[in-house]
Amino acid sequence: MRIRWLYPALIALLLLAHLYGVFTPLLMGDSALYAQISKSMVTSGEYMDLYVNGKPWLDKPHFQFWVGAALMQLLGCHDWVYKLCSFLFLLVGVRYTYLYTTREYNRITAQAAVLILLSALHTMISSSDVRAEIILM
Repeated sequence: MRIRWLYPALIALLLLAHLYGVFTPLLMGDSALYAQISKSMVTSGEYMDLYVNGKPWLDKPHFQFWVGAALMQLLGCHDWVYKLCSFLFLLVGVRYTYLYTTREYNRITAQAAVLILLSALHTMISSSDVRAEIILM
């Protein structure tokens, strides 16, 4: 007996868990610093050079900050806007994981790969804390 509703229900629950992380406050540390860099890009209009407290920031590539700044430009400078960027990239990563695994293996394996990816603790922490791994995925 096949349960056709189980896979979509599990995916929906896992995506809700990730979406919940979008509306939690930013953790102090790297994610708050990266959000500040994106916000300063929007407020200063300087998108090529990254600055933190008036000093050049040479630690990370610019793409993560450009995407955060673009969303902040569209939706305003809020915590959830910066975290939405991570959630959107998570959706893209999940979609391409499914497509690749379906092409190389089969649909059942692709469904398992997506469930493993969405339920991995590191993926949940990275999407909630806006770490670079999600954007690189």
